[in-house]
Amino acid sequence: MSYKPQEPNVYQGKQVIINSDRLLFNAKDDSILLFSKESIGFSANRSIHIDTSEIREGDNAGKFVL
Repeated sequence: MSYKPQEPNVYQGKQVIINSDRLLFNAKDDSILLFSKESIGFSANRSIHIDTSEIREGDNAGKFVL
């Protein structure tokens, strides 16, 4: 990765930190969108899962696009 974000304790700009035992984001009707000017990082001590549904809706049925 050519761009490495600063650690939260070093960053000097405005930031939001959410710290809890568990977080759940649920979009009941549409989508969850993440946008970033530089990078989006995912990190886990054990595993990261990406699941799609097999519900048929035209050409977008159960696709994972990267």
